[in-house]
Amino acid sequence: MSDISDTVLVIEDEPDIVMFMKRVLESKGYTVETAKNYQQAMDALDGNANPNESGNYSGLSKYGYIFTDNQLPGGSGIDIVKKIRGPNYNTINPNIKIIFMSADISGTTKSELEGKVDLYLPKPIDMDIISRPNLEKLYTK
Repeated sequence: MSDISDTVLVIEDEPDIVMFMKRVLESKGYTVETAKNYQQAMDALDGNANPNESGNYSGLSKYGYIFTDNQLPGGSGIDIVKKIRGPNYNTINPNIKIIFMSADISGTTKSELEGKVDLYLPKPIDMDIISRPNLEKLYTK
């Protein structure tokens, strides 16, 4: 599975969750970039300047996984997922795996995202699910 990118984008506005996920994912060998609102997520997808660290975001083509919360300042995780899977972005990285995080994943949300999300992760997050073997299994589906 060495052809899977080790770069992960975490889109989450809660600082404690961001720090926790970053620490766990980095301990499993991933490089983690973060976006704390909708606009930063769009900047990350486009490879623009990263206000959370020096330099630019890696850009959609470089990510192996994107974890996104649903409720974000300035927009929603649903809108981000639709953009990634939409015609303007889907050709950039059609195999990227999207993990959708939410405290409330309703039937409406699931139906809206059917076929666009690879894993639903309820909050509070069970970090045992986020292991390298479990994430790499998403590429064998």
